[in-house]
Order: sequence, then structure tokens, then C-alpha cells
Amino acid sequence: MKKISIVLLAVAMLFAFASCANNSSIPEGWNIGVRVGQHKAGYSEDYGNWKFAEAELNGNIITVKADLESMNTYASSVSSQGSAKWLALLIDTGETDLTKVKYNGEALDSTAANEYKDLKAADDTDAKSSELVLWIKADDAAYSNGGRSIKFSKENAEDVFLTITVEDTTPDVFALHSDYDVIDGKVNKYQDVTVSDDGTVSGTIKYATANGFNNEEPAQNAGYYFCFDVNSEKVASVKSSLNGENAKPYTSNDGSNEFMFWLGSDAAKAKDVTLTITLEEETSTFKTVNFSGVTFEAKK
Repeated sequence: MKKISIVLLAVAMLFAFASCANNSSIPEGWNIGVRVGQHKAGYSEDYGNWKFAEAELNGNIITVKADLESMNTYASSVSSQGSAKWLALLIDTGETDLTKVKYNGEALDSTAANEYKDLKAADDTDAKSSELVLWIKADDAAYSNGGRSIKFSKENAEDVFLTITVEDTTPDVFALHSDYDVIDGKVNKYQDVTVSDDGTVSGTIKYATANGFNNEEPAQNAGYYFCFDVNSEKVASVKSSLNGENAKPYTSNDGSNEFMFWLGSDAAKAKDVTLTITLEEETSTFKTVNFSGVTFEAKK
């Protein structure tokens, strides 16, 4: 992959240039801009990571907003660079002949200056001759911890210092709720609980009797029942299981991303409940729900 081996020279310099003084504005003689780039050769070159990112310039700060969880990790053709969630940035310098520009003190050769020909922007418009192609490891913690700095230089202009930061915009895949009045409006009579962000359930679950709740399984009409509502921000199907056993899928009939299912909490008294969400064709475990702090009030 020629694009990786060429531009990673710049990335290596970028990493070495992790801290330098930043100007609060862009000096005269420069016309700086930034866009997310995609490779014209397609998925085999950039693994579609551009679909999950956007970039903006404010002053001398480049902010990349990226759904890191959705981005793919792949290896550079330069073995020393390793694997990462590589992302191409098109950084506009305003200088149409990039061989006149120095990047972190090093002049760009004709190969690096013409890298733009292999890319286009996320909106499918062609990259410009004034745009430097810079590949970054979007999942490098340094980008979210103060950022990394780069410098552009050319004759008859002050140096430009830019800081590149990455903001992880991966959405919460689901939120858990337990505030639904169902089973003839009596469910909240039998449970007084909260679910924290880390999946810990606290409070009291009482033994409930709800005749007619489950006509298919009459034996389930009584017991310790707990209602989860899973509100997904992505197209998803939901699966619940007890430590991976007896996984049962739940899907929404109306195409929404909201799912509601019941957990017989008798089993939860002895085990954590692992909730698994299947997103498209990938399955990941996102939350373990822990009932260890719940008081189960027995039938009187």
C-alpha cells in the first residue's frame, strides 16, 4: 500500500513532534483547512474508516470527531508502524505546490506532494493539490490527551503550528431503564430499583403475581420479575443471557431501536446478567447487569 509507506514518514515525524508552542491564530500567507479523506481505491486501502469521522478547524486546533468503536483496525505495510485505526486527513495549506512546504522542518518530496491524487474527500469531491495527506492513528491515546502538534513552514511566511485532537464520539449503544408501568400497571408496585451506568441494579424487587402476563408460559406468571427497556442508538437486535447460557434474542416488531424484555430475577440472584447487543453482523458484549446489591422480598 504505497499511500501508507509514503505518508507514514510524515506520521513518524508527527509523533516525534508531540509538543511545541502553538499560535492562537493562523499567520498571514497561509490558507489552512482540513477534511477527512477517503482513498479512491476504496476499502482495501482505508477500510472505510472515513465513514465514521469528521474534522473541523477552529483557530489552530484540528478536531477529529470519530466513532472509534465502528472504525476498523488494520496493519500498515510498514511493519514498524503496527496496526491502528488509520484515518486520512486532507490538510489544506493554501500552497498549490507542496514541494515548497516543509512539514515539521522537512521539505516534502514530489511523491508526498502528489499523494492527494490518490484520495478524495468524504463528500466525494477530489482532493486538491494544496492538501497534504496525513494518516493518523485515530485510536492513539495522545490525540485525546492534549493532542499532537505539527508545523508547516515556507518562505516569506511565519511557521504554522497546528494541534490535532481526536474526540471519541462512539455513542452509548444502549441505555437501560426500569420505569415502565406494565402488567396492568402493577409492575412498579413490585420493584423499586435503579440501574446505574455501570449496570449495577440497586433497590428492592418483590415477589410478584401477575395472572395472564405470560399466557404461553403460565408458570412464569409469578416470581421475581424485572423489566429492562433497552434503548439503542444504532440499528440493533438485542440478546440477553445468563453468563452466556441460554441466550435469547429479542427484536423489535416495528423497526424501532427500542426493546423491552423481562428477566426472571430468581436466576439473577445467583448470577450477573450479561446483555449482548448484535450490531449488523458483529456481536459485542456491552454491559453486565449486576443484581448483587438488590434485596429480594419474598412472597408473604
